[in-house]
Amino acid sequence: MGAPVGHHAGAPGGFSFPDDASVRTSGTIAVADASNNRIRFLSPQGTVVGRIGNGADAHDPPVSIARPDGEAPLANSDILGSEINGSWVDEYTRSGPLVWTVHLASVNDPSDPRQLGADLFLMTDDNPPGEGRVVEFTHEGQVTWRYDARAGDDMLE
Repeated sequence: MGAPVGHHAGAPGGFSFPDDASVRTSGTIAVADASNNRIRFLSPQGTVVGRIGNGADAHDPPVSIARPDGEAPLANSDILGSEINGSWVDEYTRSGPLVWTVHLASVNDPSDPRQLGADLFLMTDDNPPGEGRVVEFTHEGQVTWRYDARAGDDMLE
């Protein structure tokens, strides 16, 4: 299916630092192909059947996305993804068009967003000043809760 996580694919068109995979209700597998700046969709047989992003490291979804880190299916079968470069979170329809995008200025490294409710999402910030944290937010970018222990055993590293 591609190179292992943390390894560059040897063949042109291969995966480069794939980060996370999820199975959609259709059986299609979505993979955040981080260093290739795209999310790829694979059939259950392993054939590429679609993608978001053209490989450019730029925030212009769905044409280009800037180092995706995680993607997850939503309750409505859309897909939720994050872009490390620029601190963006994006929702796409099943066929790829952008539904919404939000820049989370207080987040440095958005990772693995997940849906909690109709307009409530949770993700980690893997690289804030200090150590890791957890952020809850809306699709408008309002941070509604944050776990950000800066010292001691409660820190996330």
